[in-house]
Amino acid sequence: MDVEKIRKTEAILKSIGIPTQSKILVELNAEINKVNVSIQNIANLVSKDVALSAQILKVANSPFFAVRKCDSIVGAINVLGLNNFKSIVLVSAMKNAIKIDNPVLEKFWNHSMLVARVASLIAKKLRDVPDNHAFMAGLFHDCATPYLLRKFPAYAKDIDMALGNDTDIVEIEDREFNTSHAVGGYIIAKSMGLTDDICNIIMHHHNPDISIHGNPIDRRLAACLFIADCISFCQGLAGSDSSACIDKLLSYKQALFELDLDRDDLVSLSEDVDEVSAQLV
Repeated sequence: MDVEKIRKTEAILKSIGIPTQSKILVELNAEINKVNVSIQNIANLVSKDVALSAQILKVANSPFFAVRKCDSIVGAINVLGLNNFKSIVLVSAMKNAIKIDNPVLEKFWNHSMLVARVASLIAKKLRDVPDNHAFMAGLFHDCATPYLLRKFPAYAKDIDMALGNDTDIVEIEDREFNTSHAVGGYIIAKSMGLTDDICNIIMHHHNPDISIHGNPIDRRLAACLFIADCISFCQGLAGSDSSACIDKLLSYKQALFELDLDRDDLVSLSEDVDEVSAQLV
């Protein structure tokens, strides 16, 4: 862990305002962790924030999840599942807190949601990686992007690289802005109360060297995020060559080994991504 990079990035984020858990989020977390969880109590808490409620309903009715019309927070919990609902609440609160009007942010939001869904699909194949952890890692992996865009308007030119699988982007960001969205994501994730394993995986999510994570479960979670990020970006590009995307993914042997994925699995995942991406157009 590069302590100096983290220190510099913290200073940059503090000049914008590092998001933290609001009173509603703290209360929500306490309610979700109760032995006898009350869905209605959770819905009542979230309903206190009109903007947050609207954002959650928008997500629950989006192509990422919509199976039926959802018009209440209780309905959203049923559609999203309790753990994913918590993740959506956290990132929605963060999204509402950053005041910036830029059309590129819709691309950021859609990419984050798609990566979260694909990562959770991959995790469901595994025995020891909770799919909700994969979902949260996917949802937050690029969470620093809006903050860097707010601080540095010139950052817009690097958005596609940041949202893709370009392993050089962290070095480019560090050279041009003295920070990176990966380190920024680590800091923001920690401030929002995400677990240490997810925070560390977010910091290294552009690194194809999965072996840097010593814990086997962390390696598989990191591999889930890395492959989900790559395939979601590649397949989401207009006019992308599906077979070329699969060939590129097959070169990431460490991640595929950790996940026990082969070409057929990648083809199936790419088809899932294509289906959702088509609904977003």
